[in-house]
Amino acid sequence: MNKSQYFLVGKIGKPHGTKGELRVSPYSDYPEISFAPGTVLRLGNREGRLPHSPIENIKVLTSRIFRNGLLVLFDDVFDRSMARSLTGKGLFLSADEVAELQKGEYFWHDLVGMEVVDLREDLLGEVSAVYELAPLDLLEVSGPESSFMIPCSREIVVSVDVEGKRIVLDPPEGLLDL
Repeated sequence: MNKSQYFLVGKIGKPHGTKGELRVSPYSDYPEISFAPGTVLRLGNREGRLPHSPIENIKVLTSRIFRNGLLVLFDDVFDRSMARSLTGKGLFLSADEVAELQKGEYFWHDLVGMEVVDLREDLLGEVSAVYELAPLDLLEVSGPESSFMIPCSREIVVSVDVEGKRIVLDPPEGLLDL
């Protein structure tokens, strides 16, 4: 199986209650699809990568919104101790089951490695990481002289060309000097 055919859609947190339900932090804009009852997910390791060994499947029985995430009950997880053994693992969804992107949408992993330029076409660097934070996600850009963080807002990120692997920024005065 090709590991690039899977997307990280969530991370398992602590057990909730005594019947095997788990807290899950969804990494998807469409958790209602990624964690719908009957969805088969793949378990990854605690570093958020698929393991080298055969992929272990886990099926969603129920899911519901809870605080800043979800409470999910998986097939074959019957009690708190079984649930505890899954804490910290990544949850992957097959690329075939991922929701279609709308125009102007892209996956965060598509941004890593993209060239970053300003409005004058001056090269600022390339995206080395994306951090999902509140209230704004951040792009880490590694430039020739230093690395810097860029908030992902429409005012700063002017355009994203996934096919051309290029991001155009309009950073406010002083942002790149921080």
